[in-house]
Formats: sequence, C-alpha cells, structure tokens
Amino acid sequence: MGNHSKQNRKKPLHIILIVLLAVVVFVIVILALSTHRPAVYRPVAAPDVPGPVSTYVTHDIAPAFYNNFQLGEPFEMTIDQNRFNEVIADGSLFGCEWPSDLGGVKFYAPAAVFATDTIMLMGTIDYAGFPVVITIIMAPAIDADGNLTLNLKKIKAGMFSITMLARMIGTKVFSSQIRQNPDNDWLKGLSAAFLENSPFEPVFPSYNGKNVRVSSAAIKPGKLILTFTPE
Repeated sequence: MGNHSKQNRKKPLHIILIVLLAVVVFVIVILALSTHRPAVYRPVAAPDVPGPVSTYVTHDIAPAFYNNFQLGEPFEMTIDQNRFNEVIADGSLFGCEWPSDLGGVKFYAPAAVFATDTIMLMGTIDYAGFPVVITIIMAPAIDADGNLTLNLKKIKAGMFSITMLARMIGTKVFSSQIRQNPDNDWLKGLSAAFLENSPFEPVFPSYNGKNVRVSSAAIKPGKLILTFTPE
C-alpha cells in the first residue's frame, strides 16, 4: 500500500518533467527552423564607409543602357548576380545604408539569387538581437500581352513559410505609400502584383521623359537577362 502511494505521488512529477522536456525540444526546433541560414544566402559585406555608387553601375550598366536606349531599338542587357549583390550591399544607389532601422527592426545584408526561372530576394532582420533570414521566392514571367507577373511563390523566415503574414504587412506598407503618392500608377501596379499576383505593364521612366519597357526576361543561374524596348 505504501509503495503504491509513493508511485502515485511520483506520476505528477514525471508528467511535469515530460512536459518540460517537450517544451524545451519544441523551442529548440523552432529556434533551429527560424534561424536556419540557407546555403545560397551569401550576402556581400557592406563597405565600412559608404562611398560612390558602384563602378558596375557607373561604368558598365548605365553607359550600356544609355547608349543602347538612344538607338530607339530593342536591346538586351545581362545583369551579373555577384556584381548586382555588390551594388545592393553598398546601398548608395538606393539612398540607404545597412543596417536599416524599420521601426525598431533592423534589416541588413540584402542579397539576390538568380536561379533557373527563379529569383530569390534575401536579407536578415534582427529584432531584439534575434536574427532571422527572410527569403522572397518569385518566378517572374512576361505573358503574350507583354504584362509582367511576379508569380510570388513563397516568403520564408528561416525555414518557416510566412507568406500570408508578409502579405498582411505588405498591405499596410503599400496602402501607406499609395496614400502618399496617389498618382503613382507604377506603385499601384507593384502593390497589386505583390499582394494579388496581378500582372502589370513593365514600363518604367527613363531618359528625357521617355519610358522603357521590359519586353522579355530570362533568369539563369547567376544571370538575369533583360530585353528593353524604348517607348
């Protein structure tokens, strides 16, 4: 009788220990999944002191684009993944520097990965000292009517899919920007493309008040090949 009572008194302790162990394992798994760093994520280190815009832009991309644009005919340009990552790591072209503070959340180490028919935009967010790699996976394509669809496949935090949450946050961000820029049709098109996967005309302002259209795009490992048509 006495032994049976002791065994009964031990059961609650065993249950508590099992629950605590399960909680610890769960927390470890969550941390491992959320802090997972994809092997393809290889951001370029930002310069210690921000300098002039990358020579890849000033000496290669900009002159080639301008010279071809003046001819008034379709032309092709190839964007190299590694050189492109050097540009975004610097941030000068976009008027920002890393880390960037977004309302108490730090964002830094942006990078792009060009795979077959797929673009991955990646970066690290840090909230209260807890870094998580965010990955946006897209398969952009231009249809027969010349419209661009981003084909957003997934948004991940570590190994977790947060696509729905990211779209909720994106709705607030885009709504705020559109209220500030109600006449910006390009911003409205981008918002619909991101939030609803709606196609939009890939026409962008260029030199001397003229526009340029992205008429075709091919994504290969390490390369983004774009065809531009002046309008």
